[in-house]
Amino acid sequence: MPKLVHPDRSPLFETLTTLHLDHWGKPSPSGNLWELSITISPWEETDGKLLTLEQYPTVQTLVNELRNPASHRRYRHKGVLVTSSPGIGKTSCLWYLLVTALCAAEPVILLYDSSLFIITKSGVYKLSSANDAQVVEHGAFTGVLCLVDLDDDTSPIHKAVLSRNSQCFTVAASSPQCKRYQDWVTRLRITTS
Repeated sequence: MPKLVHPDRSPLFETLTTLHLDHWGKPSPSGNLWELSITISPWEETDGKLLTLEQYPTVQTLVNELRNPASHRRYRHKGVLVTSSPGIGKTSCLWYLLVTALCAAEPVILLYDSSLFIITKSGVYKLSSANDAQVVEHGAFTGVLCLVDLDDDTSPIHKAVLSRNSQCFTVAASSPQCKRYQDWVTRLRITTS
């Protein structure tokens, strides 16, 4: 297994690390607004809040049901594909799932900007090569949530993370262009939402 290294100190990843430390194991706030000190997009328009759609908890419930080892459907699916028209909130749903996983103190993997971030109770680790990304094939990652935006599918690390041997439970967001996601649906045996 490759050695995990801490992420670089660019502003976004320092903020992700701070988010991890500030919210790990703490109860989630009520309602659909999450008070965060993270800059993902211009916050002037949102007053510093991550705005969510009412469908996000439904997606989260489906994801949790499919990830549940006791679920009769678990053995058939290794992930979920969220697809719809551009600009509808698919990528925001991935951020929602990331925040809720952090609030629940769950390990989570984020494929972002051609790097793989493994977030655990011991910290945030960054992998930047396809060879290192094969760590997701290790049994320790069985059922761990892996968040992927397929519209950013530009690096070899995507193929490593989305391999048939991955032990993670992948939640992928994609535009509705079949050519963009069909290979991953077949390869990973994921269900579409």
